[in-house]
Amino acid sequence: MTDLDAPRVRADLATVRSALLSAAEAEAAACVAEAERAAESVLAQAQVRASEIDREAEAAGRADARLRTAIERRQARRRARRMELATQRAIYDELRTRVREVLARFMAESDLRTRLVARARRVLGPEVALVDMPGDGLVGRAGGKYLDLGLEVMTDRAVDG
Repeated sequence: MTDLDAPRVRADLATVRSALLSAAEAEAAACVAEAERAAESVLAQAQVRASEIDREAEAAGRADARLRTAIERRQARRRARRMELATQRAIYDELRTRVREVLARFMAESDLRTRLVARARRVLGPEVALVDMPGDGLVGRAGGKYLDLGLEVMTDRAVDG
C-alpha cells in the first residue's frame, strides 16, 4: 500500500460516493413513488367507502322516514277513530236522552201507563203483580217471571232495537 495515489483514491471514492448517492436517490424516489401510489390507493378506497357510507346513511334515513311516516299515519288514524267513536257516543247518548224524555212525557201525558199494564197482563197473565215506579214506568211479576217496563228498558229497546 505504499503506492497509494491520493488523487486517484479520491477520484475512485468520489465515483463510489456518486454511485452510492445516485442509488440512494433512486431508491428514495422509488420509495416516494410507492408511497404516493399507496396514498392514492388508500385515498381512492376511502372515497369508495365514504360513498358507500353516504348511500347507506341515505337509505337508512329514507327507511327511518318511512317508518316515522307510517307511525304518524297510524297514530293519526287512531286519533281519528277515537274522535269518530267519541262523536258516535255523544250522538248515541243524546238520542237516548231525547227518547227517554219523550217516553217520560208520554208516560205523564198519555195512556202509555194503561197500555203498559195491558202488555204486562198479556205477557205474564192476569194475576200479574205490578209495581209502579213513579215517572219511570212499571215492573210486573208473576209465577217467577219478571217483566221490566221501565223507561230505561223501553229506551234501550227503542234505541238499540
